[in-house]
Amino acid sequence: MDFEGAAVAAALGQPLTDVEAVLSTISRQLNFADAQGGSSWPDGTVSTKFSFAHELHRQVIYERISAASRARLHAGIGDAIESSHIGHLATVTVTLAHHFVQAGDSDRAIEYLRRAGEQAADRSAFSYAEGFLLDALARVEDQPSSRDRERSELQIRMALGPTLVATRGWFGEEVMENYQRAMELCESRDSCSEAALARYGLATVTELRGEYPRTEQLLLPLLRDTTDDLGMETHELMACSMFHQGAFQRSFDNARTVLDSWEQDDYSVLMSRLAEHPASACNSWASLSSWYLGRSDESLQLAAAAVQIGEQNLYALSTARVQCAFLHQFRDELALCGEWADQAMELADHQGFPMRALQATIIRGWVDAAEGSPDEGVARIAIGLDRYRSLRARISEPYFIGLHADAELFAGRPDHALRLLDEAVLNMNETTRSFFFDPELHRLRARAHSQIGGQGAVTAAREALDHASTGAEMLRSPPLALRAAIDRLRLEAQHGDPEPWREPVAKGIAHYEGQADTVDVVAARSLLDA
Repeated sequence: MDFEGAAVAAALGQPLTDVEAVLSTISRQLNFADAQGGSSWPDGTVSTKFSFAHELHRQVIYERISAASRARLHAGIGDAIESSHIGHLATVTVTLAHHFVQAGDSDRAIEYLRRAGEQAADRSAFSYAEGFLLDALARVEDQPSSRDRERSELQIRMALGPTLVATRGWFGEEVMENYQRAMELCESRDSCSEAALARYGLATVTELRGEYPRTEQLLLPLLRDTTDDLGMETHELMACSMFHQGAFQRSFDNARTVLDSWEQDDYSVLMSRLAEHPASACNSWASLSSWYLGRSDESLQLAAAAVQIGEQNLYALSTARVQCAFLHQFRDELALCGEWADQAMELADHQGFPMRALQATIIRGWVDAAEGSPDEGVARIAIGLDRYRSLRARISEPYFIGLHADAELFAGRPDHALRLLDEAVLNMNETTRSFFFDPELHRLRARAHSQIGGQGAVTAAREALDHASTGAEMLRSPPLALRAAIDRLRLEAQHGDPEPWREPVAKGIAHYEGQADTVDVVAARSLLDA
C-alpha cells in the first residue's frame, strides 16, 4: 500500500524527478494515491513516499500489468531496495522476500524468506516464521541437487526446527523428520557447523518419544567434542536419558557436571525454547537418581533446590513440581506426593502446559487410589494417560502404565493389573533396552499373582520377585532391592521358609544407617520384628 518514488523510478529505469512529477499529478488529480511526505534510504536516496487510497485501487492496477512485466518490475524494485540498504537489510527483509518471490528470482527469494523466518522467530511470531520458512524450503527443494542447494536447505531446516517445536510441539512427526533430514545433510558435508545443533535437536525428539538408547547414541559424540558450545545442554539431556534407562550414577554425574560449573547468570537459548532451566532440571535429575542410589536425604535437598531455581521460570517451576511428585511417589510418601501433584497441576493448567498437567494428573490419580479411592484414581489415571498419548508423548509411559496397574491392585482387580503390566513391558521393549521402573513392574506383577491366588500363584509371584531382585541388582539400586526383599519375606512368611530372606531385608536397612528413616526402612524393621 505504501511505496517510495525511488522504488518506482528504479523499476522503470526512469529519472526520479520525472517519475515523482507524474506521481504527484496522480496524487492531485486522480485521488487513488496520496503523497505522504519525504522518505530516505540508508544510501542517502531521498524521495517522496506515496500511499494508495484503497486496496482496490492497488489491486486493479496490479492485475492490469502482464505477468512478464510484473516480474521485471518486482526485480527492479528488489534490486533498488537491496542495493540502497546495504548494512540495513534486516529492516527490509520481508519486503525483499516479497519482491524476489514475485520476480521469480529463486536464489534471492529463498535467502530473504529464510531471513524473514528467522526474524519472525526471534520476535516469537512463530506462525509467521513457519510460513516464511516452509515457503523457502519448498522452493529450495525444487532446485536441482548441488552443494549450494544442500547448504541452503540445511540453513532453513535449522531455523525451522525450533519454529516447528513452537507451533506443533516436540512430538510432531514434522519435527522429527526435519531434524533427521538436517542430520543427513550434515553427514553429507565434510564440515558442518550446524551438526551439533541438529544432533541435539534430534536427540531431544527421541528422548521425548521414549527412545532413550538412541538419544544416548546421538549425544555421545557431543560429549566427546569439547569444541562446541552445547556442553551444559548435552549433559542435562544425557542426565534425563540415563535416568530413564536406570543408569542412575551416570545420570547423577551428568547432572552434577552442569551444577558444578553453573553460575547464577548462565542462560541456555536451546533449553529456553523448551522453556526449561538447566540448573533446575539438573537438580531434579540428580534428585531422582540420588533416591534410586539409596541417598535418600540428598534426594530431598536436590529436589528443594530444583524448585527454588525453577521459581525463575514458570515452565521450569511446573517441571520441578512434577519431578517432586515423582520423587515422593518413588518414596511412597502419599501426602507429599499428592501435594506436589496438586501444585504442579494448578500451575500447569493455569499457564497452559499440557504435558506437565497430564503427568501431574496421573500421579494424583495414583495417590487417590492409594489413599482409599481406587475407582476415582483409576478413572483419573486412564483419562490422563489417554490425553498424554494424544500428545504423542512416550517419555516415562511404562512408569505411568505401572501406576495404572498399581491403582487397579488397590481396587482389587489383579487381572486388570496384569494386562496393564503386559502392556507396560511391551511398551518398554519397543523403546529401550532397560528402564528405571522395570524392577517395580515385576514387583507389582508378584502382588497381582498373590491377589489372584489359586494354583501356581505363589510360584508365579516368586518368579516375578526373582526378576525384581535381579533387576534391582543390575541397576545397583538399594531401595529397589529392599522393596523386592520385603515383598519376598512377606510371601515366604505365608507360603514357605522366611528365614533365608531376613538377611537381604536387614542388609537393605543397614544401607540407610545415618539417614532419616524412609517408609521402606520403617516397614522393613516392623516386618523383621514381626
